[in-house]
Amino acid sequence: MTTQFYHSAESIAHHYRPGVRPESGYFKIPCPAHRGDDFNLHLGDAQDGGLILKCWSADCTFNEILRALQVDGLAIKRAWTYPNDKVVTRIDRGGSKDMGRNPGTTKGVELLITNDSKDALIVITEGESDRDAVLSAALPDVAAACFVGGAKMSGEADYGAVEGRRVAIWPDHDNEGATALLAAARACKAAGAAHVFAVDYVGEPDSKQGAADLNSFGIGLALNSDQLREWVDAPRRDWQWRDLGTFADIPAATHLVNGLLIEGNITLWYAPVKTGKSRLLMGLLAAMSPGGPQFCGMDLADTRTLLFTEEPPTAIGERVRDFEVPAGMHMANEASALAMQADDFAEEVYTAYQANGGDFGLVAVDTLSAFVSNSDWNDYAATGAAMSPLRQLARSLPRVAILLLHHQNKGG
Repeated sequence: MTTQFYHSAESIAHHYRPGVRPESGYFKIPCPAHRGDDFNLHLGDAQDGGLILKCWSADCTFNEILRALQVDGLAIKRAWTYPNDKVVTRIDRGGSKDMGRNPGTTKGVELLITNDSKDALIVITEGESDRDAVLSAALPDVAAACFVGGAKMSGEADYGAVEGRRVAIWPDHDNEGATALLAAARACKAAGAAHVFAVDYVGEPDSKQGAADLNSFGIGLALNSDQLREWVDAPRRDWQWRDLGTFADIPAATHLVNGLLIEGNITLWYAPVKTGKSRLLMGLLAAMSPGGPQFCGMDLADTRTLLFTEEPPTAIGERVRDFEVPAGMHMANEASALAMQADDFAEEVYTAYQANGGDFGLVAVDTLSAFVSNSDWNDYAATGAAMSPLRQLARSLPRVAILLLHHQNKGG
């Protein structure tokens, strides 16, 4: 069967009903998806260049109708001009293997942006329902699109329409979504996007939740400019090889706290919930301050600390007063914790370390699971993979000890 390309709702309608005229702005034809004999499929042209397909008889989905058009030998070919003057042409192939002919492909299909405007933030979601949820939130200057063909094809589309634009990528909250984020972010960067942000969704690890699982308030909060973080591709690390015997020449590790904290390495404090891990940490910081008390019978050298904490400022203030931690010695974040991929958090730590002077002897994280996303902290392989970027971070900061607080068996 020869495929014919149609450019408008009118040309599609005339394929089925030659000479048909619009009624109330829509052309009406029999729906090719459920093969009804009524005229309850409405076709129209959207203001943003999109195609409107609505079946009022059997409530066939948009994609089902597109696939039926392809079975009938049609494909929809249309052009869009975006606010950055980028003109793209989209072919909606709509094919699938179960159709028995010409399975569709997403390779090179243009990303379609809805509700676009000159200064809009383009939010790219994993699925159509998530995209529609973003649009339904009716946020000012927010446009939306979704991965063409789903998460597994997130890097295959033509992202030319994002050139010079601001883009926020919002995949589902699971491992597949993390992979899709990487592919789509790289594709947007390659297409010349001015800024690429990653939306940090706060939810249970591997929950598979996305924008559609939040209400309008939650979507607005997630897309707040203060919450968005600029996506930076992880640099490729060069492997360095040396004769094993030469490692004997490397000086012994320096212990920040004898037998407890080692420079250039990570230490994990773990205990059940509400056993005083955070208070023990605050006692350590007090002992590391000028004139501070001993820590468990040990005198400690003065050492500045960069603290990442999920505790609210009121709780931190109470402990600072209890342990008399002085001002001007240690730094702590005031923002709430956002669990992110381990690579991204390691990069956040390194950036914060440099931005705040780079003279810290200790980096403390309270708690690990509040800042690093992991599908199962009780699984050895998953936890080892999450810890690997933090070990690399420790090697890049050879004069810094890294202390991680963790809830023992929190998942079980």
